[in-house]
Amino acid sequence: MSDYLDHFAAHAERFMPKQRKPRAPKVVTSDADAPLKPTAMEQAQRDKGTLLASFKRTKKAEHEAMLASEHGAAYGRMMEIVKRLPDSAVELVKNLGKGWINALSAKQKDTVLSMISARIIRVREMDGRTPFDDPLPGEPDNLFIICRKIIQGF
Repeated sequence: MSDYLDHFAAHAERFMPKQRKPRAPKVVTSDADAPLKPTAMEQAQRDKGTLLASFKRTKKAEHEAMLASEHGAAYGRMMEIVKRLPDSAVELVKNLGKGWINALSAKQKDTVLSMISARIIRVREMDGRTPFDDPLPGEPDNLFIICRKIIQGF
């Protein structure tokens, strides 16, 4: 029986992790051995990338919260219209004028206006135009100004 236990102990020792001495911290003796530190420009790019990723997560969460709210169906229909811009501009104004927008909270209204604005900017950039083109006094309002007036209630 003792022979069996010795054999078992020998077998178990083979599979046990070996005790190692803790590693001493590596002493950097040359620039080649030193870890790379990003330049100021590279760090700024990383920071911007991190902020952009955070912004996109926030916008996606706002969009999903709107779809899950009690006004989610109306918001979803509006987003389908927004996806078809610029061909659906008149339909968008009619949809916003139906009154469902008045039942939204201020934060929800901001989310709706933000989604419309982002799509208008994307369409303008795809057409090779500047992202923003607010009309001068005396000129007719553009789609964004019209939507903002409807959403904010003036």
